[in-house]
Amino acid sequence: MVGGGVYDPDADTAGTSWERERATYLQQRLAAAEEHRARRREEASAVTPQLWLSAAQAAPVRHASARTGLTLEQILTQLAARIETGPDGALSVPPFHPDHI
Repeated sequence: MVGGGVYDPDADTAGTSWERERATYLQQRLAAAEEHRARRREEASAVTPQLWLSAAQAAPVRHASARTGLTLEQILTQLAARIETGPDGALSVPPFHPDHI
């Protein structure tokens, strides 16, 4: 009988199920790899400064931290996000209420 042993994917439930699982796994891995690349790009452009403040300079930041329940890093990050540069190059931060992150 000619063609009697031809493979029929519609009849192969185990094989098609395996192929669907493999395709799903591949899509998940590709998505995870893209997420990892995006995170690495973001990390590469981030700035992580070390900041040394005197006790007098740190006091207002510590007070804001204690009052809001935010960490010092969260307070400083919010301050940095609100820096405005005037036409003469002067830096300022308008008054704001720290947001809980």
